[in-house]
Amino acid sequence: MSTPSPIDYGLLRWSECGQYKPLASLALGEFERKRGTEATSEATLDLLSRRSTWLILRLYRLIGRPMVDILVARAGEELVGTGMTLWLPHVAYVTTVATRPEVRGRGIASRILAMQAEEAQRRKRPWLALDVEGDNETAQRVYRKAAYQDAGTFTWFTRNGLPPQEGPPNPPAPRLVERSDYTEVLSKLDASRPADYRSAFPAGERTLHHNEYLVRGGRLEQRTWRVDSSSGGIGVVRAYYLRGGQLGVYFPMTTNPEISPEDVLGMIDTATEWLRSRGPSRCLAMVSEPGRAVTTALERRGFSSAVSSLTMLRKVSG
Repeated sequence: MSTPSPIDYGLLRWSECGQYKPLASLALGEFERKRGTEATSEATLDLLSRRSTWLILRLYRLIGRPMVDILVARAGEELVGTGMTLWLPHVAYVTTVATRPEVRGRGIASRILAMQAEEAQRRKRPWLALDVEGDNETAQRVYRKAAYQDAGTFTWFTRNGLPPQEGPPNPPAPRLVERSDYTEVLSKLDASRPADYRSAFPAGERTLHHNEYLVRGGRLEQRTWRVDSSSGGIGVVRAYYLRGGQLGVYFPMTTNPEISPEDVLGMIDTATEWLRSRGPSRCLAMVSEPGRAVTTALERRGFSSAVSSLTMLRKVSG
């Protein structure tokens, strides 16, 4: 029996990009397919094979503001494992963790997760975070062993195209969120979220919800609307149109107290009418559990549950 090659760890080199994409693609699969975001994920991986992308990433690293780190595990000249860290303002976001099947069980993923935690501490990020498919218990065990804890559960809904045009939105009619609205909207959204999630992913004008990071990329357009409920709560929906994948994406959110399904329908219908002129062939919507009112509204507009995801956080020591 041959002795396994020793494993060496380090940052991805430009000369290894040809090996990187098929390795990183192992991290994509049912989760992306069920959500309908596989094209966006593949496009992101393709960007890393471009010299222009590497020059931009190198520039940001030289000025002390790195955007992304890609760690790889090498057995000789072959890449056998990887993990990516996106350097967000408050959190080191871990994604694209993958190990080749023939070397699993050698602790490669655990070592990469430990190295990401060490670098997060060095870069003074208070949190590490990641998202994993709700049914992927094997990956969840690896992450819990690395000190990650559950922070939120989300359900992703899908729908082919758009439903027939409805009448006017249900009252009260949603209105576009103006810059002057954001102080109130952001504070109410954050007040309705668990403390750890709020600390790691505070709502901002550009990112109301961290799952927006999962669909961004390429050419996109977006709009945000709000509705004020008689219950005292507010609802917000941010809609994206991703031209490359002809994908429409809804991020409907409500504060506590939760607004009614009818109020949510008004937001969904308004976002749908904005998307109608763009003609998405597929639509995606994310619901933060339990999200009963949002789930009810989406199902009434032809969405069906596709997959769940679990957000996990790890507090960075020191």
